[in-house]
Amino acid sequence: MCCTSPWYPAGGTWMNTVTHTCCLSSRRIPEVREGRGHCCGVDKVYQQESQLCCTAGYESQVHDLIQNQASDMGCCGLDVYDKNTQQCCKYGYVSCNFFHFLLL
Repeated sequence: MCCTSPWYPAGGTWMNTVTHTCCLSSRRIPEVREGRGHCCGVDKVYQQESQLCCTAGYESQVHDLIQNQASDMGCCGLDVYDKNTQQCCKYGYVSCNFFHFLLL
């Protein structure tokens, strides 16, 4: 799909790989996205070191993460939750204290 050269034709458009990213569109066609990083869904670009990409169906959302907490965070649908203190359920995330309360 995309190459590592500084300039690459993506979907008929020349792309500067230093400032842009090549992602697959919803039609599975290479398209140029502004920003350098990784593809998030079909229309967003994110930085894995400082952001989290959450997807649900055809939707995607990029979330900024607090430094040194990336490994503690996870996606629950399009939302971000703390894996140490919350749990992802069918209808969203809840606090682990909520489950403790239910068991009492």
